[in-house]
Amino acid sequence: MAYLHKDPIAPTVDKLKHYKVLVVDDFVNFRRTVKGMLAGLGVANIVDAFDGESALLRLSASKYDIILCDYNLGPGKDGQQVFEEAKHYKYINYMTIFMMVTAESSMDMVMGVVEYMPDDYLMKPFTKQILEKKLLSVLEKKIALREIIQTIEGMDYEKALTLCDETIGKGPKHIREVLRIKGEIFEKRGDHQQTEAFYKEVSAMGKMPWALFGLGKCQYQQGRLEDAKETFTQLIKMNDKVMAAYDWLAKILDALGNPQEAQTILMKATEISPRALKRQRELGAIAHRNQDLKTAVKSLRTAITHGKNSAFKAPSDYTTLAKVLVDADSPQESLSVLGDAHQVFPRDDVGAAVQIGLAESVVYQKLNRQEEARESIYQAIRATEKSPEKVPADVELELAKALILSGDQDKGKEIVRKLIQSNHENEGLITDTKKMFEGINMAQEGQELLDAAVEEVVELNNQGVQLVKQGELAKATSYFDKAVEKLPYNTLINANAAYACMLDLKKNGKTSEGIRKTQKYLERVYRNDPQYRDLPSLLTVYREISKEPLSWMTATL
Repeated sequence: MAYLHKDPIAPTVDKLKHYKVLVVDDFVNFRRTVKGMLAGLGVANIVDAFDGESALLRLSASKYDIILCDYNLGPGKDGQQVFEEAKHYKYINYMTIFMMVTAESSMDMVMGVVEYMPDDYLMKPFTKQILEKKLLSVLEKKIALREIIQTIEGMDYEKALTLCDETIGKGPKHIREVLRIKGEIFEKRGDHQQTEAFYKEVSAMGKMPWALFGLGKCQYQQGRLEDAKETFTQLIKMNDKVMAAYDWLAKILDALGNPQEAQTILMKATEISPRALKRQRELGAIAHRNQDLKTAVKSLRTAITHGKNSAFKAPSDYTTLAKVLVDADSPQESLSVLGDAHQVFPRDDVGAAVQIGLAESVVYQKLNRQEEARESIYQAIRATEKSPEKVPADVELELAKALILSGDQDKGKEIVRKLIQSNHENEGLITDTKKMFEGINMAQEGQELLDAAVEEVVELNNQGVQLVKQGELAKATSYFDKAVEKLPYNTLINANAAYACMLDLKKNGKTSEGIRKTQKYLERVYRNDPQYRDLPSLLTVYREISKEPLSWMTATL
């Protein structure tokens, strides 16, 4: 593998003159200073914000090309939370330049900034020349890779690989980034052998932690847990600041039946980078399973603290902590935690309401307050019945279990039946459901329910597929429309509904209604499972019919 190195023509400062910039800092004098620097670079359209909430309000109302955001914004959301939420709500896209600014140089703060990968970061104080250099460097890379990223978002992986090779052939300055993207494309295509060969070849070129990281994931996905364990262990020895490597190593150790070792790895990672909300959450959960209640309480309280001003706060942080406190014989403290959860999560958040209600039922049972325990379960049921939103599968399964244990087997089993019919290809969920029935001594009855639910979906799908094979596309489209009404969250049914629509459009001509329905079904497939195996091929057919991008294709919006 040979690569040339010829720098492309770099963007000039004139390019920045046309950009709209948002400066976020809680100190007015610093905002004035940065705005002065930007004005000195020719930027005319500059807006500022004094805290995280006002920054997100501005981002929701208007598009910005460059965001310079301080990490520590005082009370409320910090800069990392602004960055995460801006990405989550798609206020920014690939071409947006997001730079984190910080005056702190402690390891905690630096790791908190670096781990979540903004485009770059600036250490206070900095000069106009440093700001210009960093902005132009990031812009150059984004322009060089824009078409590749856009093609990946459209899931046209063959074209994306061709673009990568063409870009490499031109000798890009960002050679490592293009190689990393190429590895990710191989991963998305699901060809494990080709992916592994690529990462091994790149690793042989020198120290590239991302290549070892990709290799470890590939080995894990092939079920080669010992190989994956060795790879991630080697990666951490090479670079002990690749924080995601600790998460994967812990996941592998747990899968190998070593939960204590997994906990040790996560504890080491949280010492290096304690601000990672998800990792603190994982550590709390595994420490609870290991009956290390002290560590579980500490980690979950930390997760609650870090999540307080985040869009990614989770009711499970509160409910898991409540269950830990019950195990620690502190049920009253547990109820206090759940009371806090009621205040934090809005009443219309059905997933939260169900999780909190189920946790309350556990506490009330511990206190031998059976009537209140049952009422908590039925409050959770009423919340799901009123909600138009899909309740997370693990929450539904927990609700079904609570109902069965409380004596309402029919209601609990009906929830399981609908859940499996919406997720009949989800092997992980089916395994969890089997374990749930085994844990309540209903293994055979549970297996029969699962088999019947899956069989019904397969038969429903096969009838529609048969109509497609017979060329009766109008009937097939109508059939799948009704099937989707019955099972709106089933990925396979939505995928085949989209396919039937597209075949009908190709044969009988495009209609706005047909395109709209196709887009709706494809959006559901993506929302249910972004890695769904047939989605790239479905999008290939879609591109033959329509050039209109779907909602998740945001690279150049």
